[in-house]
Amino acid sequence: MTNFYIGFLKIIFALVLCSCGQKSNDEIKNVDNYLTNYSSPFKKQFINEVLIKKCSSFQNRDIEKYSMCIKDTKNYLNKINWELFDSLKTNQQASILLPCNSSMIRSPSKFSSCLNKQLEGFEALPRDIKESYDVAKQVNQSTNSNILDSWLDIFQISNSNKASLSGEEIFKLFEKSVFMILAQNKRDNFVNQGSAVAVSPDMLFTNCHVVLDKQGRPLEVIAFANDSVNTQSWFNAKIFKMNSLSDQCILLSTEKKNLQYIPMERKTSELNIGEQVMTLGYPMASNLDFDSKYRAPLTLSKGIISAIRDINNISHIQTDAFIIDGSSGGALLDMKGNLIGITTSGFEGTQLNFAIAVDEFENL
Repeated sequence: MTNFYIGFLKIIFALVLCSCGQKSNDEIKNVDNYLTNYSSPFKKQFINEVLIKKCSSFQNRDIEKYSMCIKDTKNYLNKINWELFDSLKTNQQASILLPCNSSMIRSPSKFSSCLNKQLEGFEALPRDIKESYDVAKQVNQSTNSNILDSWLDIFQISNSNKASLSGEEIFKLFEKSVFMILAQNKRDNFVNQGSAVAVSPDMLFTNCHVVLDKQGRPLEVIAFANDSVNTQSWFNAKIFKMNSLSDQCILLSTEKKNLQYIPMERKTSELNIGEQVMTLGYPMASNLDFDSKYRAPLTLSKGIISAIRDINNISHIQTDAFIIDGSSGGALLDMKGNLIGITTSGFEGTQLNFAIAVDEFENL
């Protein structure tokens, strides 16, 4: 009788566990179905662009991996709370995306988890703190109106018949035009390192993820060129214009007004697939000791234009030229020394690298 009673209790206990587990699984399934079924133009476009970057390298090499890549990536990205994301302001979205961007292509599962945690945290913030995420409005209000009226002059294109240059000539011409960026917080701690390119005597192009913190707020920017870390050659810059969603930031030097800059004499529509290009930037420089005396390691790399891609309605130049952490915000040049792109992202171990076309900055 005792054995029967104990056995009966075990059965009841197992049924309780089973029913609890089934309820939990149903809840998860319902949430997944809701998130998957929610549809918006931004969600569709975003997922398609990630699929292009993540999976296109398999398309002509391994159709099975290509199919699996698409399936897995869609599965993870569909789990993002897109309805909540779509309800936010543009700059709030950009601020929330910023800490997750680095895993967007490498690991969609981590990106999905990161973005949902960011959204949950944002929802829990007081209303006045949420409003402070509208960074671009604050930046533009503090900018001199005369500069705002005249800055587009740098895009005046003139036809050039310049001769092609060697890599050595390009490096010598522009080593003082591509700058290392050190971005620090209010406690004077360096938190980001990247590159920036002078496009006028006092204006530089770079990527927003170099000069914004994880909450999307502007950092204090210090720049110096390829001469040394002699602090006398350093200068400060502030954000002049930005679109953090497309990762485009324009800096204005607050001290130096005589920067050596790189000409922009070609439009993206004039570029040719297969033509040779060069990159200039500061890859992996954040791994070095900034307190020691060293020459800032400006790096020159060579490649070709592999494709011109439209990503989130922004023209990107795909290249096999070397781009990695620290290169962000650097220069992509044609062989006549024209600035044609701002290096933005590269995927380690692949030849899939991207630069934002410089004429896209005209639309900021």
